[in-house]
Amino acid sequence: MIKPALSAILFSILLLIAGPPIAGAQTEDSTHIDNKRLITVAGAHAITIGGTLVALNQVWYKQYAKSSFHVKNDLGEWLQVDKFGHAYSAYSMAGPMAATYQWSGLSRRTSVMLGSLESFAVLSTIEMMDAYSAEWGFSDWDMAANVFGTLLFAGQELLWEEQRIQYKFSSRIRKYTPALLEDRSKQVYGENIAERMLKDYNAQSYWLSVGIHSFYKPWPKWLNVAVGYGADDMYGAYFNTWKDANGKYYDKSDIHRYRQYFLSLDVNLANINTRYAFLNTVLDCLTIKVPAPTLEYTSQGKFIFHPLYY
Repeated sequence: MIKPALSAILFSILLLIAGPPIAGAQTEDSTHIDNKRLITVAGAHAITIGGTLVALNQVWYKQYAKSSFHVKNDLGEWLQVDKFGHAYSAYSMAGPMAATYQWSGLSRRTSVMLGSLESFAVLSTIEMMDAYSAEWGFSDWDMAANVFGTLLFAGQELLWEEQRIQYKFSSRIRKYTPALLEDRSKQVYGENIAERMLKDYNAQSYWLSVGIHSFYKPWPKWLNVAVGYGADDMYGAYFNTWKDANGKYYDKSDIHRYRQYFLSLDVNLANINTRYAFLNTVLDCLTIKVPAPTLEYTSQGKFIFHPLYY
């Protein structure tokens, strides 16, 4: 299941609802809790998360038959790109959730714990919905990825009070040829640009962007070094074989699926300050990898230099 798409939508909605609050979020622990703000935050979270989960059930899960609770080992799917997506979902939601709680007057530590637990709870709920769907199933590996993403955010906040290692996402417009592969990509990954950016595992990359300045002060504060992971030439979860809408079988096993490992530069958006509080907040919460020169190494043993990689 392509869950990063859901989390990206949820993150966007939450950011829009919580924009003014997190723009004024406090940077230090507070001893005063503003009950009105806390009620506003709790209500915004409940409406956003509850509405998204209800919509997901209506739009997605109702298409598939229900079943009893069951477990599915899906570790081998999509060369684990989807697992990186799960971790990213947990990480990227925890930040703005925590910021809104801090705006209400809760201490930084409490806000981080609540935001992290809330992010993990959302993804755990989705995993339970999978568990009762005949098409899917509860995945221990999905849950492990959710835990990793949550702990990556919470651990750094509690240890350093900053995200020295940021978990980031990037996606490019992947073109497919010949027409057979283009048709298959539409079947699996969608047809419009928005769908492709969120659902095309061949086009996605996930990054750990390291703020070198936090460990070595002479390094430019705005410049990060990033290592990334992706995969390409995948036309099915496990194999490059499929049936079209008419039941015709295709076998493209001659196209070898492969992993990608990246080394790149990145911009630390959180260290860019503007005159606008809301824009600063967006930059602080935005976990998108900035296009930059990139060295790629593939599981096929090839080195490729990209002057600009998305």
